[in-house]
Amino acid sequence: MDMSGILTIFVSLIALIDPLGTVGIFLAITCNDSTAVRKRTALLGCVYAFCILILFLGFGGSILSFFGITVSAVQVGGGLILAKIGLDLIDVKLESKSSPAEERDAVVRESSAFFPLAMPLLAGPGVMTVAIA
Repeated sequence: MDMSGILTIFVSLIALIDPLGTVGIFLAITCNDSTAVRKRTALLGCVYAFCILILFLGFGGSILSFFGITVSAVQVGGGLILAKIGLDLIDVKLESKSSPAEERDAVVRESSAFFPLAMPLLAGPGVMTVAIA
C-alpha cells in the first residue's frame, strides 16, 4: 500500500472516531466520577476500541464471507447509520428519553469504558467498515 492510501485510511479513521466530539460525551458520561476513575475509564475505552478494531481488521472479512455479506453492503449499512445519526443531531429534542429506572441503573453501573465509550463512540460502525474494507 502506498503512502496516499495509508493517509486516506488514517484521515478516514480520525474523522469517523471524532476525538473532539467524543470528549464532550466522555465528560458527560463521567461527570460524577473522580479524576482517577476518569483516567481509568478513558484508558480502558481506548484499549477496548483498539481490540475491536484489530479484531475487525483481522477477521472482519472472514466473518462477512461466513454470513454471505459483501463489503459493499456493510458500507451502505454504515452510511445509513451515519446518516441517521446526523439527522438525529439536526432534530434537537429537549425532553429526556430516559426513565427513572434507567437513571438508577446508570448510577449503579460498573464502568462505561466498553459501552458507550469504546463501542459505539470510538469503534462504531463506520470505523469497523473502514477496518474491514
